[in-house]
Amino acid sequence: MGGQSGGSGKIGTTGRGIGPCYQDKAGRRFAIRVGELLHEKHLREKLAAIVPIKNRIIAAFAEGDAPKPLDAGKIADEFLGHAERIRPFVTDTSRMLLDACAAGKRVLFEAAQGSLLDVDHGTYPYVTSSSSLP
Repeated sequence: MGGQSGGSGKIGTTGRGIGPCYQDKAGRRFAIRVGELLHEKHLREKLAAIVPIKNRIIAAFAEGDAPKPLDAGKIADEFLGHAERIRPFVTDTSRMLLDACAAGKRVLFEAAQGSLLDVDHGTYPYVTSSSSLP
C-alpha cells in the first residue's frame, strides 16, 4: 500500500502507524491524549466509543480473514497499567517551561523537524504528521 492509506505512492513514512495516530489527533474524534490515561472512567468511556469504529475500519481494510477484533476493556487495562508508570512525568509543560524561563534557567529545544517538514508549511506531502513550527 505504500506510505499512505488507499494509495500506492510512498511518501517516506516509517510505516509504524504514527500517521493514522496524527489523523486521529487532528480529527479530534478518536485520539486519546496522555493526560486522559490518568482518568480510568474517562478512558474506558472513550475507548468504548472508539474501538467499535476502529474495528469496522480494520475489518474493511483486511485482506482475507478479518483480524480478531480489538477489545476496549483489555486495551484500557493495559494502558491504565502504563499510565501509573508515566504519571510522575505528566505535567503542564507550558507552565514548566515558563517557570524555568522566569527562573533564568536554560531551556533546550530540539529542532530536527524543521520548517520543510511542517505539515502546514513544509514540502507537502513529504512532511511529518505533526506541526513543527509554532
